[in-house]
Amino acid sequence: MINNKNKKTVGNVTVYFKTSQFDTFEIINSTADQVAKFVKDRWDLDIPYNSRIYVMDSWLKFLFQSAPVYYWPLLSLNLAFTLPAMKRNWKSVGGWAKRYGRRYVIGIKEKNLITIKGSELGKKIFISEKAVEDKIKHIIIHELTHLCLANHKKPAWFNEGMAMLAVDKVLNKQTVRKDTLDLLEEYNNDTAKKNLLANYIIGYWFVKYLDEKEVGRLNRILSRQNIYEDVFIKEISLSFIKYRDQVIKYFR
Repeated sequence: MINNKNKKTVGNVTVYFKTSQFDTFEIINSTADQVAKFVKDRWDLDIPYNSRIYVMDSWLKFLFQSAPVYYWPLLSLNLAFTLPAMKRNWKSVGGWAKRYGRRYVIGIKEKNLITIKGSELGKKIFISEKAVEDKIKHIIIHELTHLCLANHKKPAWFNEGMAMLAVDKVLNKQTVRKDTLDLLEEYNNDTAKKNLLANYIIGYWFVKYLDEKEVGRLNRILSRQNIYEDVFIKEISLSFIKYRDQVIKYFR
């Protein structure tokens, strides 16, 4: 299953790729280095040791290549359940992230399989990239930031917001559609729980607000030992409406 793979280490990340996928590796290599420096300097975060990125040409090969051998029987048993969704999503997704115990893995499609168009969900949130290289960078930054947050036990909206903000900062451009503020304005506490976009939209605008308006607060939230900030994050999770209007007003 893992024949014909080169292996190169970039900081705490080991990248697996075929010789024919070297151009994709070069994008991953430079981007992973940028991400590691950014998250450390900005938020004092580290990419976990034993993180891996696999350049994918098949979702099935990635599933087994990325997992420890002792996971293979379980993966085989669950294949009947995961097969339909993986096959259905393969064309539109650019990458996947998984965790096996202390092993963190990301799969990135090889360059010639990436489509600019993206998924229907993605098109409602993100500004379309014009180059495949930028799409690959976007995916790598987003997923590596998630790995950095894996042990912080923060809510999904916060993790998505941090990953999306990191993409903006590393690429030095706005990557989220401004009209998602309209969707944020329409949400209430009940509808947000039922909407697939909510964690991304609430997360992005709230985290961006904290980053710009309340300098240093994201670092305090990530410090692990600040009870006040833990309560604040839980309060937003339970009722983001309390803070929504001031966030929208700031960006409009």
